[in-house]
Amino acid sequence: MLRPSPVDVLAVLDGTIEGTEAALPALRGKRRDECEDALADLRATRSAAAEMIFAGDRLTAAFRALGLDGSLVNRSRLARECEDAILTFDTALARVKGGAE
Repeated sequence: MLRPSPVDVLAVLDGTIEGTEAALPALRGKRRDECEDALADLRATRSAAAEMIFAGDRLTAAFRALGLDGSLVNRSRLARECEDAILTFDTALARVKGGAE
């Protein structure tokens, strides 16, 4: 099975935001309003994507730590961290999905 090429989503969004910001001074009226609305949507999308990426990294790190640590003392703490990381990721994913199930 072929793996899709990686995409730096945040860099793509940053580039699109920068391009939209650069275009704003030349726009007037309704077109400018539409562009400003699109810019606000892009910024919100970037924020939600960054939050999900951070939460995914935290989730991965928590489960790796749980799998590597054989100590019963640490296991309980690591399990709580995994649970918290899952909840954080679930919240971030729901935000990216716009509340869709």
